[in-house]
Amino acid sequence: MAEAKEDTVVENIDTTVQEAPTHITMTTAVKDGDDIVKHYAVTDMTDEAKILFDRQSKEQDNKNKLISAFNLQFDNQVRLINSLIGDLEKILPEPVELSQEGIDASKEDSAKEETNSKEKSDKKAN
Repeated sequence: MAEAKEDTVVENIDTTVQEAPTHITMTTAVKDGDDIVKHYAVTDMTDEAKILFDRQSKEQDNKNKLISAFNLQFDNQVRLINSLIGDLEKILPEPVELSQEGIDASKEDSAKEETNSKEKSDKKAN
């Protein structure tokens, strides 16, 4: 028989650290209304419900670990990018002002290159 574990950490369980969970609380979000909150006694749960509860708890824990790992990697990536930008700014020459003509000309060049690239890929496809 599967039982709810003491060390299971799920946000929607009302329990204390020393005792096994006695109740679970399930909240259903309702669009444009109040959320529906239901409480269930662990002692009243069937064996099948306890097994599903244990599995849900483990999967929730896995999800939380994945999110934490991703957030850590993301934060590290942001710090690395910011560091590289700072290093780059230190060694770049003085910024220059571009005239409006220069900006328009570079846009036209980019459009011509894109058109030529599409034409070449169309020819290869035929």
